[in-house]
Amino acid sequence: MLAATPGGWRSVSGTSFATAVVTGGLLRDVVGGLAASGALGPAMSGVDTGYGVVYHVEIALLFAALVALGPLVQTNRSPAQPLSNRFGIAALPG
Repeated sequence: MLAATPGGWRSVSGTSFATAVVTGGLLRDVVGGLAASGALGPAMSGVDTGYGVVYHVEIALLFAALVALGPLVQTNRSPAQPLSNRFGIAALPG
């Protein structure tokens, strides 16, 4: 996956991947340790509690990303604007 990206993108991608793995692992270990000690109560004392918390954090981050992307995909083209002024694949040279 990382070999197909050139130069700086490869380092950004690798750093992001490593940060995500380390953060997820630390969160899983901390929550798993709290669950094993009984600090989270009897309902969350299973060995899978840490994984569940990491999964829910990932889902929350996904929704946050979708909310942040929402304004970027809105089109603000007025009905009076002709379609021929749009730049598309037909306008590319070649």
